[in-house]
Amino acid sequence: MNGRWTCEDSETLYLRCALAAGFLAAVTDRLGVWGAYGMPNVAWGDMHHFMTYAGKLNPWFPAAVIPTLAWFVTAVESTARHRTAPWLQNSGCRTRLAAKLAGWMLLAFAIGTTAGTGIKSSLNRAPAETENEGRNPAGDLTCFLRG
Repeated sequence: MNGRWTCEDSETLYLRCALAAGFLAAVTDRLGVWGAYGMPNVAWGDMHHFMTYAGKLNPWFPAAVIPTLAWFVTAVESTARHRTAPWLQNSGCRTRLAAKLAGWMLLAFAIGTTAGTGIKSSLNRAPAETENEGRNPAGDLTCFLRG
């Protein structure tokens, strides 16, 4: 980099912020920071509800493995959020590795959603809206904007 801010730098910063915010929102939701299950804009509210959802997205795993998988995914997403955060951009925190990890996690989520809920719900704007009584577990931004 030559010390000048470019449009490409802005795009990279925006994408890093979006990824970090997405991972942060998902992790804090399943840890109950946004409120209890059933409240507006809360998809899981606790690890129990998240584990149920993780079991639905991973039908090929035995039920005994799902709690370990759910905690593992939470730890990886938390780590990826820290590594993709824009304020760590120049700190040498293996950002390329974090980007690859985030990409693989999102691909695994897409495959799990397709396998667990079907191709149609994977392509919908709100993948599990009907299953969760109108709540979108993906954290639909329009719900926040509408209040």
